[in-house]
Amino acid sequence: NPGFENAPSASRGSAATGTNTGTIWLWENTLTYKTTLNKDHYLTLLAGQSVQNSSLFTSSSSGYGFPSNAVPYLFAASIKQTMSSYEEQWGLMSYFFRANYNYKDLYYASASMRADGSSRFAANHRFGYFPAASVAWRMSNESFFQKSDFLSELKIRASFGANGNQNVGVNDRFSTFGTGYNYSNYNGDGSVAGGIAPEKIGNDQLKWETTYQYDAGVDMELFNQRLTLTADVYLKRTKDLLTNVPLSPSSGSENLVIVQNLGQVQNKGFELGINTINLRSAEGLNWNTQFNFSLNRNKILDLGTLIDDSGQQVNRQIIGDYSINEKGQPLGAFYGYVVKGIFQTPAEVAAAPVQPNAAPGDLRFEDLNGDGVIDAKDRKVIGNPNPKFIAGITNTLSYKGFELSFFFQGSFGNKIFNQNRTLLENMINPFNQSVVVLNSWTHAGQDTNIPREVYGDPNGNASFSTQYLESGTYVRLKNLTFGYTFPSAFLKKMRMSSLRIFMTGQNLLTFTKYKGYDPEVNADPLSNTGFGRDYGVYPPARTYTAGLSVQF
Repeated sequence: NPGFENAPSASRGSAATGTNTGTIWLWENTLTYKTTLNKDHYLTLLAGQSVQNSSLFTSSSSGYGFPSNAVPYLFAASIKQTMSSYEEQWGLMSYFFRANYNYKDLYYASASMRADGSSRFAANHRFGYFPAASVAWRMSNESFFQKSDFLSELKIRASFGANGNQNVGVNDRFSTFGTGYNYSNYNGDGSVAGGIAPEKIGNDQLKWETTYQYDAGVDMELFNQRLTLTADVYLKRTKDLLTNVPLSPSSGSENLVIVQNLGQVQNKGFELGINTINLRSAEGLNWNTQFNFSLNRNKILDLGTLIDDSGQQVNRQIIGDYSINEKGQPLGAFYGYVVKGIFQTPAEVAAAPVQPNAAPGDLRFEDLNGDGVIDAKDRKVIGNPNPKFIAGITNTLSYKGFELSFFFQGSFGNKIFNQNRTLLENMINPFNQSVVVLNSWTHAGQDTNIPREVYGDPNGNASFSTQYLESGTYVRLKNLTFGYTFPSAFLKKMRMSSLRIFMTGQNLLTFTKYKGYDPEVNADPLSNTGFGRDYGVYPPARTYTAGLSVQF
């Protein structure tokens, strides 16, 4: 049963067909009321509701072995292959209210409340309630404030808000069974009997994941409005995380998982934005800069507890192929072996902690628990996929219609798991390899960090370890634009309102020590915990664009 693979030439042709039908509708209504009280108090009220529904149906099938080209339809295939179909439906109903208040452009206040109901949760947990409030004081408009060229604008802000996440499967609250589990000799006569088996354990107690955020900030204008500054500090705590939790082997299958509301995660950080007018001359030469900086510290506060093999209550750990989630660590922390070089001689292999099938030329893993055997218990947190900070800067220069703008962005302090190297540097299969295998270990005393060439990887050299963890720090010229706007005198003759020509380049230069194609990478873009991995990810293209903008 080759499934959807290309059929061999002797199969007389193969074919596949598929149908996808999706419908999404959205209905929203809002009512706004504005009023002024005693000339100084401005009040705006807004209330509304929203209803959204999505329906999806998909089916597919394939086959091969066609008698001729005369009947180009799937039913003519002599061998019918994989058939599948899937249907889902979900809905979301929301009610919201907001009030904004302004007193003399001095004091501002806002309050809101949302009630969101999702069909992804059972009836008793369907709705989540999310309040928010903010206040601000524009101190520079007070009578006592002495404006000057140094400080002309000052505003202080504070806010609190809650928002929800319903990002789970449409039917995760239900237990599901899968078909197609066929068993031979089930009836004792050699026949094949169709069967079903559990695929997922449902949870009718699922509810909204909620994030509470507290923020304080300041807005300033300085140096005769040549510098504008916005700064914020924040604290976010997410409770009732919607998390896939593996079930214990006592459940009957080591592959079963259940979605649960489990634990708390904290994010705290600082954000800074600065806009400057560096140069503004009478001759028309201008230079402006926009700079942004942000840092975030992520930590798991709680993942619940469980009973270990010795009967002790311990903090829960959720361990994946290359990451771990546990109390006190950042989300998705890299979890693997520590490499301590390469075995050079048989004597080194014999004297080291037991690594099954190890030989000279293999990676030497550190025995972290000291039990004399290298196994899964010798893994630890070896890196953080979260950057220490990110930043970006844009400079714009203009002179008599000419404009040059260039934008640099960067990420600093994070690690990347370059999983491509596990396949391209170990000669464990007959696939093409990286040129670094030319430096593979071949003899004792060789100065190399590339293990020996051996088919099948008996020592586990491709296991996730510090060997494949790299710095993800980079600085990139993200955008460069040069343009010219024609003067009004020329436009008047051409009977145009505006005319601009421009050329733009994107992703032009990248400065990094990362060995892969692109340090701005994520092989798991939809995962909250599985980021920082590069595995066959297509890098962003370097693009060049020329354009013309005309208005008559």
